[in-house]
Amino acid sequence: MGMYKKYVGKIGEDYALLYLQKKGYRIVNHNVRIGRGEIDIVSSKDNVIIFVEVKTRSCEKYLDLLDSISESKEEMLLQSCELYLEQNGLSTRDFRIDLIGILLTKGIVTKIKHVEGII
Repeated sequence: MGMYKKYVGKIGEDYALLYLQKKGYRIVNHNVRIGRGEIDIVSSKDNVIIFVEVKTRSCEKYLDLLDSISESKEEMLLQSCELYLEQNGLSTRDFRIDLIGILLTKGIVTKIKHVEGII
């Protein structure tokens, strides 16, 4: 991954963390490498574990969030989340997977879209 893409991704994830905290989510972990995948953010709210995939874009035409998750990415994400729950003794807890899309314009967050329960 190129340096610019990493930079854009880090800005988006940092903003998503703040956004979730302001919405009352408790951040449990982030950037978790597990199995063959990675979980961007692990949070909780109302006794539900919420895994969050963050997509950051610098061009608005690429902000169609649901199109940004391929079937194989969805499968890997689900496997990673289930493995996380199992390894942390949380396999009986309710969970969901959310998607947060962030648009950057000249390095500034100009739009955020939060889709709950994509999987």
